[in-house]
Amino acid sequence: VVELGEQRQHGRQDAFLDHRHRVRRGEDVDLLLVGDLALRQALVARLLRPRASNDTAQAPTAQDVLKRRYAAGEIGRDEYEQKMRDIGT
Repeated sequence: VVELGEQRQHGRQDAFLDHRHRVRRGEDVDLLLVGDLALRQALVARLLRPRASNDTAQAPTAQDVLKRRYAAGEIGRDEYEQKMRDIGT
């Protein structure tokens, strides 16, 4: 009779320990999911953040456009010099 009572008590302890391990595993999964979510949020925030001005290509200035057009032969020397004067260089 004592052995039967001990088995029941050990059975309860085993069930309690199993329950604690299941809860612990559940907490681990929750922590992994929270960590995964935090990493994804950080990645999206990083991708959506505007870049610093030195990271992006700047638009060409009027002088740059005139130099390119003159070098490509699209405009002649007189027109190039006149337009450079017009824009103040």
